Amino acid sequence: MSQISNIVHQMNINDSILTKAGLYLGGQDQKRDSKKKKELQSSMNQIRQEAKNQLYYQNSENLILQ
Repeated sequence: MSQISNIVHQMNINDSILTKAGLYLGGQDQKRDSKKKKELQSSMNQIRQEAKNQLYYQNSENLILQ
């Protein structure tokens, strides 16, 4: 369980780094930046949600096993 929490935390850090890198590299075209940032955030949100679902599922299993 702690491992999944660490993964979610690392994804939050990666989200911030990737967003900053994407904005820096595409600084000339604001519209493109906005679209790429939204796509990146959408992907990271989807991954984060899947990790949270997995964590919830594991917690549910642990409660059932107790």
